Amino acid sequence: ERGIEGYVNRLLRRIKPVPLANLFDILPLLAVAKEPLDPAAIKVMLNKGRSGLTKQCILEALESASLFVKPNSSGRWSYRHGLYQSVFSKGEGFNTIAETRKTDLLEWCAEWESQIPPHPYALRYYVVHLHDKAPDNLEPLFELARSQHFFDAQMAQFTDDPLVAVETTERA
Repeated sequence: ERGIEGYVNRLLRRIKPVPLANLFDILPLLAVAKEPLDPAAIKVMLNKGRSGLTKQCILEALESASLFVKPNSSGRWSYRHGLYQSVFSKGEGFNTIAETRKTDLLEWCAEWESQIPPHPYALRYYVVHLHDKAPDNLEPLFELARSQHFFDAQMAQFTDDPLVAVETTERA
Protein backbone atom coordinates (compact mmCIF):
# COMPACT_ATOMS: atom_id res chain seq x y z
CA GLU A 1 0.00 0.00 0.00
CA ARG A 2 1.73 3.07 -1.27
CA GLY A 3 0.83 6.70 -1.73
CA ILE A 4 -1.97 8.61 -0.10
CA GLU A 5 -4.49 5.76 -0.50
CA GLY A 6 -2.18 3.36 1.35
CA TYR A 7 -1.62 5.95 4.06
CA VAL A 8 -5.37 6.48 4.47
CA ASN A 9 -5.99 2.71 4.63
CA ARG A 10 -3.36 2.37 7.36
CA LEU A 11 -5.01 5.20 9.31
CA LEU A 12 -8.45 3.62 8.89
CA ARG A 13 -7.16 0.47 10.58
CA ARG A 14 -6.12 2.59 13.60
CA ILE A 15 -9.50 4.26 14.14
CA LYS A 16 -11.25 3.43 17.41
CA PRO A 17 -13.96 0.84 17.01
CA VAL A 18 -17.07 2.24 15.38
CA PRO A 19 -19.07 0.45 12.75
CA LEU A 20 -16.93 0.90 9.64
CA ALA A 21 -20.09 0.78 7.54
CA ASN A 22 -21.04 4.10 9.14
CA LEU A 23 -17.69 5.63 8.20
CA PHE A 24 -17.90 4.21 4.69
CA ASP A 25 -21.25 5.97 4.28
CA ILE A 26 -20.35 9.24 5.99
CA LEU A 27 -16.83 9.94 4.69
CA PRO A 28 -17.71 9.60 0.97
CA LEU A 29 -20.80 11.78 1.54
CA LEU A 30 -18.64 14.52 3.05
CA ALA A 31 -16.20 14.09 0.16
CA VAL A 32 -18.83 14.82 -2.50
CA ALA A 33 -20.87 17.42 -0.62
CA LYS A 34 -20.43 20.99 -1.81
CA GLU A 35 -19.98 22.43 1.71
CA PRO A 36 -19.26 21.19 5.25
CA LEU A 37 -22.19 19.31 6.79
CA ASP A 38 -23.47 19.04 10.34
CA PRO A 39 -24.46 15.66 11.83
CA ALA A 40 -28.18 16.46 11.57
CA ALA A 41 -27.89 17.13 7.82
CA ILE A 42 -25.80 13.98 7.35
CA LYS A 43 -28.47 11.97 9.19
CA VAL A 44 -31.26 13.29 6.96
CA MET A 45 -29.24 12.81 3.76
CA LEU A 46 -28.09 9.28 4.60
CA ASN A 47 -31.33 8.02 6.11
CA LYS A 48 -33.30 8.78 2.95
CA GLY A 49 -34.98 5.52 2.11
CA ARG A 50 -33.53 3.63 5.08
CA SER A 51 -33.17 3.92 8.79
CA GLY A 52 -30.55 3.22 11.37
CA LEU A 53 -28.07 6.05 11.61
CA THR A 54 -28.72 8.29 14.56
CA LYS A 55 -27.22 11.72 15.03
CA GLN A 56 -25.17 10.31 17.94
CA CYS A 57 -23.84 7.44 15.75
CA ILE A 58 -22.83 9.96 13.11
CA LEU A 59 -21.13 12.23 15.62
CA GLU A 60 -19.20 9.28 17.12
CA ALA A 61 -18.12 8.17 13.65
CA LEU A 62 -16.98 11.68 12.74
CA GLU A 63 -15.06 12.03 16.00
CA SER A 64 -13.39 8.66 15.45
CA ALA A 65 -12.34 9.81 11.97
CA SER A 66 -10.86 13.07 13.26
CA LEU A 67 -7.58 12.19 11.56
CA PHE A 68 -9.37 12.98 8.28
CA VAL A 69 -12.18 15.38 9.18
CA LYS A 70 -12.73 18.24 11.58
CA PRO A 71 -15.64 20.40 12.71
CA ASN A 72 -15.73 24.13 12.11
CA SER A 73 -16.96 26.64 14.69
CA SER A 74 -20.60 25.97 13.75
CA GLY A 75 -20.31 22.17 14.09
CA ARG A 76 -20.15 21.43 10.37
CA TRP A 77 -17.62 18.82 9.33
CA SER A 78 -15.18 18.88 6.41
CA TYR A 79 -11.88 17.29 5.42
CA ARG A 80 -8.63 18.37 7.04
CA HIS A 81 -6.92 18.24 3.65
CA GLY A 82 -8.01 18.01 0.03
CA LEU A 83 -5.99 14.81 -0.44
CA TYR A 84 -8.17 13.01 2.11
CA GLN A 85 -11.26 14.31 0.37
CA SER A 86 -9.90 13.06 -2.93
CA VAL A 87 -9.27 9.56 -1.55
CA PHE A 88 -12.80 9.28 -0.17
CA SER A 89 -14.38 10.60 -3.38
CA LYS A 90 -12.20 8.97 -6.05
CA GLY A 91 -9.91 6.46 -4.37
CA GLU A 92 -10.00 2.74 -4.92
CA GLY A 93 -12.73 1.18 -2.82
CA PHE A 94 -14.48 4.50 -2.26
CA ASN A 95 -15.24 5.76 -5.77
CA THR A 96 -18.34 3.58 -6.19
CA ILE A 97 -19.68 4.59 -2.78
CA ALA A 98 -18.97 8.25 -3.57
CA GLU A 99 -20.90 7.99 -6.85
CA THR A 100 -23.84 6.53 -4.94
CA ARG A 101 -23.63 9.39 -2.43
CA LYS A 102 -23.67 11.91 -5.31
CA THR A 103 -26.88 10.32 -6.55
CA ASP A 104 -28.29 10.30 -3.01
CA LEU A 105 -27.51 14.02 -2.65
CA LEU A 106 -29.13 14.84 -5.98
CA GLU A 107 -32.26 12.85 -5.12
CA TRP A 108 -32.43 14.43 -1.66
CA CYS A 109 -32.02 17.94 -3.11
CA ALA A 110 -34.75 17.18 -5.66
CA GLU A 111 -37.15 16.70 -2.73
CA TRP A 112 -36.62 20.29 -1.53
CA GLU A 113 -40.35 21.04 -1.76
CA SER A 114 -41.25 18.29 0.71
CA GLN A 115 -38.63 19.45 3.22
CA ILE A 116 -40.31 21.62 5.85
CA PRO A 117 -38.68 24.08 5.73
CA PRO A 118 -36.53 23.44 2.64
CA HIS A 119 -32.98 22.66 3.73
CA PRO A 120 -30.50 25.41 2.80
CA TYR A 121 -28.15 22.86 1.24
CA ALA A 122 -30.88 21.65 -1.13
CA LEU A 123 -31.79 25.18 -2.17
CA ARG A 124 -28.19 26.23 -2.71
CA TYR A 125 -26.77 23.13 -4.39
CA TYR A 126 -29.61 21.33 -6.17
CA VAL A 127 -28.75 23.09 -9.41
CA VAL A 128 -25.05 22.26 -8.97
CA HIS A 129 -25.76 18.56 -8.41
CA LEU A 130 -28.11 18.53 -11.42
CA HIS A 131 -25.40 20.04 -13.61
CA ASP A 132 -22.69 17.71 -12.26
CA LYS A 133 -24.84 14.63 -12.93
CA ALA A 134 -25.71 15.51 -16.53
CA PRO A 135 -23.87 18.61 -17.80
CA ASP A 136 -25.33 18.18 -21.29
CA ASN A 137 -28.94 17.86 -20.13
CA LEU A 138 -29.82 21.51 -19.59
CA GLU A 139 -33.61 21.27 -19.56
CA PRO A 140 -33.88 20.41 -15.83
CA LEU A 141 -31.62 23.38 -15.08
CA PHE A 142 -33.76 25.69 -17.20
CA GLU A 143 -36.90 24.40 -15.52
CA LEU A 144 -35.46 25.06 -12.08
CA ALA A 145 -34.23 28.53 -13.08
CA ARG A 146 -37.74 29.38 -14.37
CA SER A 147 -39.47 28.10 -11.23
CA GLN A 148 -40.94 31.00 -9.29
CA HIS A 149 -41.53 28.64 -6.35
CA PHE A 150 -37.84 27.67 -6.22
CA PHE A 151 -36.79 31.31 -6.57
CA ASP A 152 -39.13 32.34 -3.74
CA ALA A 153 -37.80 29.54 -1.51
CA GLN A 154 -34.21 30.63 -2.18
CA MET A 155 -35.01 34.28 -1.49
CA ALA A 156 -36.77 33.38 1.77
CA GLN A 157 -33.88 31.17 2.90
CA PHE A 158 -30.99 33.37 1.85
CA THR A 159 -32.17 36.85 2.80
CA ASP A 160 -28.55 37.91 3.37
CA ASP A 161 -27.33 36.36 0.11
CA PRO A 162 -29.73 37.10 -2.75
CA LEU A 163 -27.06 36.11 -5.28
CA VAL A 164 -27.86 32.44 -4.64
CA ALA A 165 -30.88 32.79 -6.92
CA VAL A 166 -28.75 34.59 -9.50
CA GLU A 167 -26.23 31.72 -9.39
CA THR A 168 -29.05 29.29 -10.20
CA THR A 169 -29.91 31.29 -13.29
CA GLU A 170 -26.25 31.67 -14.29
CA ARG A 171 -25.62 27.94 -14.05
CA ALA A 172 -28.68 27.23 -16.20
